[in-house]
Amino acid sequence: MVRSPDSDADRVIEGARVEIKFSTEWESGQYVFQQIRDQNYRFLICLGVSPFDAKAWIFEKKKIPFKMLKHQHGGDRGHDTWWIGFPANRPPTWMGKKGFLTDIYRTLAKLKGRRRRS
Repeated sequence: MVRSPDSDADRVIEGARVEIKFSTEWESGQYVFQQIRDQNYRFLICLGVSPFDAKAWIFEKKKIPFKMLKHQHGGDRGHDTWWIGFPANRPPTWMGKKGFLTDIYRTLAKLKGRRRRS
């Protein structure tokens, strides 16, 4: 894992550009992942931390339904940034699995197996 060479992704893991978003559980019982943009990354990781639990989701950017998300900012220039908010125990169905940390490990481990050897 290395730092991305530009600001379009946070890390490069096993050759894949990855954006990482973090949220603590809000007082309302929600996770809110902010500043999601349609930039140059392959995977989005959302890490949510509650007082007694941690959840994580990883999915390919092409599976993010940007049209279903709420824009984070208003105005003419505010349509390039979205946020995902949901009750900590009920992620949207498009996010898939239940948020197990091991799912991230498994997805990234599959990338390692597919990476081309020079």
